[in-house]
Amino acid sequence: MAGETPQLPPARNIPGLGFPADPVTAVLTVDEAVVGENGKLVNKAYQHLIPHYANELPREKHIDSDRPGARSGEDSKFLRSWDDAKGAGWIASHPSSSSKVTSWFNKRVWGSWRLAYLLARLQRDVWANEGNGGREAPKKQESPPREVPKAKAKAKGRPRKSVIPPADLPAATAAAPSKGRTSTGSSSTASATSDDGL
Repeated sequence: MAGETPQLPPARNIPGLGFPADPVTAVLTVDEAVVGENGKLVNKAYQHLIPHYANELPREKHIDSDRPGARSGEDSKFLRSWDDAKGAGWIASHPSSSSKVTSWFNKRVWGSWRLAYLLARLQRDVWANEGNGGREAPKKQESPPREVPKAKAKAKGRPRKSVIPPADLPAATAAAPSKGRTSTGSSSTASATSDDGL
């Protein structure tokens, strides 16, 4: 598809690290990070990196298993890893002391401890440089509001019976028989019919 970033092929792991070298791509820099209106990274802009880390070794074989995905000496200030029944990965905390905003990068979603770490670190750096980097993701074009048909009002209770006889019928024949009386075809009915001239 036009405009989409091609997916990277799987890369070889660096011996002793447990994961491959990082790809050279602008979206992993603060100046070119793709962020939404809320200042958080836009996940879709980074999904093409997932295959690059497909051959990553398990956490226990990383150079620093206490900080999986991080290289020795890499900064993890305002970052922390987690691993529990709900998931595993890295969490970026906003570096402002007054903010409690975090962004979570799940290893199971991203397929790699290294990629989860890189995204968490990038998120922290974007927040630290707010207003000085990153590019806002293109906004989705909003479709015009659809006209929603109004619902018909539902009648409450039983429907009313019409008490007005149709205009083309004589009043005597249009009236409904009252309760308890039945027509027997007596002579009074016949005489009433003959008086009408029918």
